[in-house]
Amino acid sequence: MAKKVIKQRGTPLKERNQSRQSTDNFKIEYTIQEALDIFLRAKVAEGARKRTLREYVRHIRYLTEYLSVYHPSFIYVSDLSPSFNKRIYHFFKK
Repeated sequence: MAKKVIKQRGTPLKERNQSRQSTDNFKIEYTIQEALDIFLRAKVAEGARKRTLREYVRHIRYLTEYLSVYHPSFIYVSDLSPSFNKRIYHFFKK
């Protein structure tokens, strides 16, 4: 079923065929450092304080040190699963 395009009065618009493209096979791989850089840029744009940004960097440094020692095969953010994140949380809580 095709979606109808809302038209503004007085301006002729052609009907568009809107196709749905699957994004299931599309995947972007970010390393943890790349994801941190993107995250920090977003936080700077939001107006986060410098100390907050330093704390984010410090926490990610702990995570990358942990991964390099205990799980060196983890390179990309997509390698981290929710259950693994839970284990990391309990590890750092100790």
